[in-house]
Amino acid sequence: MWQLAVDLGSRGTKAARVLDGVVEPVALAGRPDLPSAVYLHQDGRLRAGWEAIDRGAIQPDRLETTPRRWLANGSTMVVGGAVVPVADALEAVLRAVLDETSGAVGAPPSTLTVTHPAGWPAGRIALLADAAQRLGVPMAGLVPEPVAAVAGALAGLRMGAVVAVYDLGAGSLGTSVVQQTPAGLAILGRPGGHERMGGDVFDDRLLHFVGQRLAVTEPGMWDELDQGTDLRWQRARLALRIQVRQAREQLTASLATQLPIPMSGRYVPVRREDLESRIGHEVDLAATALHRTVVEAGIDPARIDHVLVVGGASRTPVVQFSLLTRFGERVVFAPEPDRIVAIGAARLAAQPEIVRVASPALVVGVQAPSSSPSSPSSVVFPAGPPSGPEPSGPTPNGAPAALAPFVPDLPRAPIDRNALFVHDSPSSPRPMVALGVTVAVLVAVLSVLVTILVLGR
Repeated sequence: MWQLAVDLGSRGTKAARVLDGVVEPVALAGRPDLPSAVYLHQDGRLRAGWEAIDRGAIQPDRLETTPRRWLANGSTMVVGGAVVPVADALEAVLRAVLDETSGAVGAPPSTLTVTHPAGWPAGRIALLADAAQRLGVPMAGLVPEPVAAVAGALAGLRMGAVVAVYDLGAGSLGTSVVQQTPAGLAILGRPGGHERMGGDVFDDRLLHFVGQRLAVTEPGMWDELDQGTDLRWQRARLALRIQVRQAREQLTASLATQLPIPMSGRYVPVRREDLESRIGHEVDLAATALHRTVVEAGIDPARIDHVLVVGGASRTPVVQFSLLTRFGERVVFAPEPDRIVAIGAARLAAQPEIVRVASPALVVGVQAPSSSPSSPSSVVFPAGPPSGPEPSGPTPNGAPAALAPFVPDLPRAPIDRNALFVHDSPSSPRPMVALGVTVAVLVAVLSVLVTILVLGR
């Protein structure tokens, strides 16, 4: 008997399991995560994960790399010229995870837990629940992502502790306030964030930089890469986006890298500062969004015990520095930022008293607070409205519509482009900048003492 927890992200899906009482992340196809991508086969079947990516390299028009985003428009998506229910795509991804993990253990799990963004409206959660229940595995619960993140990264919180959660993934930003209560982890106020912010936006900015370079040195080739309709250029465009994402990830640990350009044999040199100078505004807005979520929850920002940072894009150095600048030593970087939500969901699944049934079609795993943060009610946590208005329909080209950007209500935090990268190690959650400030203060004090001694003589 074992239990499975799945974090179905906009671009990548992660999983964790409870086996013999031990919670551990699960490798999917030998990698930390599985692409949340689907490919529409000619016979109408949906392939998911790496198989979808491989087939999509041959027929890019039949590939959808981020089906979850289509939920912003409703219950259907367009792929390969056909209208497909989004729930079918989510089911395909979840089934790929189930098949992979069941094969490794030799038996299907006894229960399934799936996470979801805390700010999702009830309609989206119901579609996700429908997709999960089609797998035929008993549902343990649908758990809000920030609750799972806190359960995974901050076990043993004192009663009443308040945690601000900053979740920056590939496709979205989630901001929430979670409190440890006698009844469990409770979300305070309304979750915030943005559905068009994260690693994909950073990739777009970096791709624009590369395009500017190529438009000067190789204008003809760039025109084809950018807008070419021939199949070979569509494949090259997909390959270029993959190279851009890999380059952006390399810049989290390196100051510079070389980005290969498909179909040309050329490389474009890219520096970390090239990326940071183009994403600084979004990074500041994201930190502001977290601050605003805390304030709107009725919590004094000074009262926050921890600022938990999760999500794969949170590894970006300028993101880390912006949070350290604004929130200081309370910032804690999750040891496995892209898998900690799945790990936390598995831990909650091992505690069945935390998971409650809301209705036959909807299961959630956290209780909602009342108007007073210190006295949570026993009502099951309802899905709140998203941080922005729901789009009224698809855009003219059929792609998901973007939500309105948030407006900053605080001064932009200064960003030091030469800041050191803060690794997301559990043994070093304190910021390096704090050490620098401490040293500077000690030097200043010593200087004053030396001056006093000299004048005394």
